[in-house]
Amino acid sequence: MTSQIIVEHKGGFSFPEKEIEICNDVPEKGVLGIVGITTRKCVKQKIDATEFDQILGGGASTAWSVSRQALANAEQLIVYTIRGPTPRSVDEMSKVYEAIRKSSAEVKKPVLL
Repeated sequence: MTSQIIVEHKGGFSFPEKEIEICNDVPEKGVLGIVGITTRKCVKQKIDATEFDQILGGGASTAWSVSRQALANAEQLIVYTIRGPTPRSVDEMSKVYEAIRKSSAEVKKPVLL
């Protein structure tokens, strides 16, 4: 089960243009690459300035299942999630997505009442 908290703001959210560098280990050409020798190659990439009406402000992911009958008989479903500070940059948005991906051990399981 995955929950997401969406944050809205009247003025929206503006993130300026940013240049990032992405690095990977690439096999060498020829025989050296066949035996596993690699070289670190980096490429610069531009992320255009972006504006959003809504952004992801938190969430959680956990393994949980319930029978259809139990869900039908429940009066309430309580879902726990994580809310962090509102992201102010592309890097911070990236951290929110990563936190959601890693949250399964930190968040209580949903509860039926």
